Amino acid sequence: MVEQRIFNPLVESSILSGLKGQTMKKEIADKWIAALRSGEYKQGMGALHDTSNDSYCCLGVLCKVMDSPIEQGQSFLSLEAQKQADMRTGHGDFHGSTSLVNLNDGGEASFDDIANIIEKEWENL
Repeated sequence: MVEQRIFNPLVESSILSGLKGQTMKKEIADKWIAALRSGEYKQGMGALHDTSNDSYCCLGVLCKVMDSPIEQGQSFLSLEAQKQADMRTGHGDFHGSTSLVNLNDGGEASFDDIANIIEKEWENL
């Protein structure tokens, strides 16, 4: 009998977050920073890409940079996108409970602010 594994994004995210020594790929971080500053993407909240107004969360911009698919209503990185960027979590966590998703969706940070954070914190994402 073949055992089937059910995908649970919260569990998968916590598994990756436990990996020590994992560092986001610098070349992807650089492209992400440039895309956030480009003015090409409208900043939105609550979903990686809101097709109703063509807006993006900062992590949605990352998915576009990596050409990673975004599901309707998706609010954090898929496990595949997380692995592709070598990010520790699907929410862009750094320094404990601080995350790029919270900064974006809380309206606390513009894309330019988030790009500045990524420049400083890319090794901790």
